[in-house]
Amino acid sequence: MSPTTENGSNRYYQFYTTARGIYLSKTEYTIKMRSDEYYTDIEDFIKHCYQHTDKMVTSNIFFRKPELFRLHPSDHIIFGETKKLLSTFENCQSECLDSNVNKITSKYKYLIKNESLVPEQQIAINWLLVNKKIMSEKELSDDDIIQLTKENFEIFPIENMGYYSVSCHGEYKISPDMFFNEDMDIKSMDELVIIGKNDSVNKSSN
Repeated sequence: MSPTTENGSNRYYQFYTTARGIYLSKTEYTIKMRSDEYYTDIEDFIKHCYQHTDKMVTSNIFFRKPELFRLHPSDHIIFGETKKLLSTFENCQSECLDSNVNKITSKYKYLIKNESLVPEQQIAINWLLVNKKIMSEKELSDDDIIQLTKENFEIFPIENMGYYSVSCHGEYKISPDMFFNEDMDIKSMDELVIIGKNDSVNKSSN
């Protein structure tokens, strides 16, 4: 890895290793997990994923409310179409080469509101770009972001995956209540409600 590569929050390491793993996948769809975590029963998760094969499916842990962090799904377990997931993580990886977080943030400032783009947002935005859901650099409203989130991402509750161990900042937890922050996170897509009426997402994605 070059000294000029952006690796804050280990983002380049995550993007590189995930892309290499997905590259080896021989199936139409792939599930990406962290190698330091486990879930003892993901059968219902898989069934749920097959009902949403056109979306990126993640868990409810750290899936941030869009009014706080736009386009911030969880990245601890991810399901998606293999080819699209591979392109997503390869693009994320490429963005980190000879760059820094400020440059990457500036590139997507029209989509986010927080000062510094976090890895989860970088994954989500590249997923949308790969799926051609963002076709211009037009600034999007809060309703646009909610619509994009509901149409392209899906949540499955981690508490329905048997026994598990999930990491956060070096700590390993076994209860969703230890992670879930009602002020910051959403548990299901039903919590996302479009307030106004606008069709700028449709206009920018056609």
